[in-house]
Amino acid sequence: MSGLELAVSVLALVEAAISTTKSLHGAYRQKKDLPNVCGRLQDKLIGIRDIVKIVKDEEVLCTPKVIAQLKQLERRGKRIQLLLRSIDPAGKSSIRVFFHQLFSGSEDEQKLAEIISDLEGDKTSLIVAIQVVGVGLRKDHERDITFVTTASAKRIDSILRERLHLPDGLRIMRVIEDRKSDGKVPLTEEDLESLRACMEPTSDGQKPTKERIILNNVAKFQATQINAPLGEDIWANVDRLVVENNQADALSTQINYPMTLGAFYSGVMPQLVFFLFLSFLLYFPLSYTFQKD
Repeated sequence: MSGLELAVSVLALVEAAISTTKSLHGAYRQKKDLPNVCGRLQDKLIGIRDIVKIVKDEEVLCTPKVIAQLKQLERRGKRIQLLLRSIDPAGKSSIRVFFHQLFSGSEDEQKLAEIISDLEGDKTSLIVAIQVVGVGLRKDHERDITFVTTASAKRIDSILRERLHLPDGLRIMRVIEDRKSDGKVPLTEEDLESLRACMEPTSDGQKPTKERIILNNVAKFQATQINAPLGEDIWANVDRLVVENNQADALSTQINYPMTLGAFYSGVMPQLVFFLFLSFLLYFPLSYTFQKD
């Protein structure tokens, strides 16, 4: 299967999944959490759909790395389709839907949350595979020089920046964007080394890209939610960090970025003082009530 055919197949799966999540959102709108999870899944699928559409329209992006990521998305899409069909109430009796929600509702929400997390990783991998495509990279064997045709590289770079909101765009632009040319930018050996470094982040013995993804955590009422290291910044060498859909409620404190212990204490101290003051106020009337009884 060619890259174009694979992109079309993935698009069909994603579009079908988006349609099903819309119907699920409406069918289970009375439920507390499932519509919210379906909404998040739908947003994630729409984001992936927009990326795959660009791959379908731009044949130059159908490199082996991009095709490998599309195959992964195709496999993921088929699994998502099976799960959504098992949840979809269409064609099922109200009694059957009721008992499914009663016994499997929480499990469905957990599976959907896991899919959302997996899709975030798939989306990131696909974006990176696209960004490292050597658009416009050519070799003149007669003159033994390597060059980049700027028109094609700039066009794809503009698409990534404007339609996908990727500020980094194509990585090949890091080497040629400040060069003046007549449409072709010749590359020196130093340029080629720089190009290999930014387009192959795991080559030459370098460590693979490190990432941390923190999703879908909830803190309720008096809980304190800490999603980041305190004291020592163990995230200092992380290449990519995603903190998304983490909810803090009522009097909760949520920390999503590394901080010193001093900053942490100064942040939670007002809340601690408030609870101590509240406990002090409640102690005497409650103790009097219990003694009276």
